[in-house]
Amino acid sequence: MIGKQGHGAKGKSPLFLLHDTSIDGGNNMKYFVRFFIIILLLAIIAFFFYAYTETYGLPWKRAEVKREAIIYMKEKYNMDVEGKGCYNFKFNKYFAKVYNVLDENKNVINVKKYNRTDEKGQYLGVELSDNYSIVYWENEIRKELAANYPRLYQNDTIDKIFISTTYGTRSLEEGVSNDQDENGVFIPLKPDDDYTIRILLTKNDFSDDFLQELLTVVQDPNLHPLVSELYTSQNSTYRDHNDKEKEKYILLTRQQFKDIHSIEDLKKEIAHW
Repeated sequence: MIGKQGHGAKGKSPLFLLHDTSIDGGNNMKYFVRFFIIILLLAIIAFFFYAYTETYGLPWKRAEVKREAIIYMKEKYNMDVEGKGCYNFKFNKYFAKVYNVLDENKNVINVKKYNRTDEKGQYLGVELSDNYSIVYWENEIRKELAANYPRLYQNDTIDKIFISTTYGTRSLEEGVSNDQDENGVFIPLKPDDDYTIRILLTKNDFSDDFLQELLTVVQDPNLHPLVSELYTSQNSTYRDHNDKEKEKYILLTRQQFKDIHSIEDLKKEIAHW
């Protein structure tokens, strides 16, 4: 006698059970695919976040150094500044680029953040330092030169004139005078390092007109205490008979200034490299 088929799981036919199992397997596969996609997306996000922070640093640390730089410049120079936090990926250091809000040219001042140590290398804490003394005095010398040698600055063969000195920074307690400018900002002490004038020309030759103006500058004894070196070069190269790229330049040190008496003396100093 054949019994009746029961209801429920025990009463299901083998074909139905096979079909039910295949549905569960399909659901498991969907869950696996979703899980894999989520893990992949998280890995991609983590990679791009790592690449970003390795290049630009952590956003909140950049914001922190900017905030600290604003407070620092106000405390040291009584200067209100704006700017941004930055990150040097080569040295793993955070710093801020700021400028005086009253400065129309927005000359950039670097405020660096570094770890202080004693002579034995023991950690003493974090300290800020700035290069405002270099920024301020390079600008002052530039204005003085422009006022003293207007024809040089108006010469149409000159592209740019740069004033530079050895880079360095000073901490909160260093490099500030008691003098203030017209806006009440304390003036930094002048760096002890010498300055270099670099003149970049627009043309590929040293014209007599330009050399005459350069001669006037070199022969001025008032220049000698200000500048230790004068460098003039072209902003493009030429090819010599061996098809090698060359550039003409004149490099004069303070000791050589006294030996220059004519345009011909300047022409003798023209070199190639």
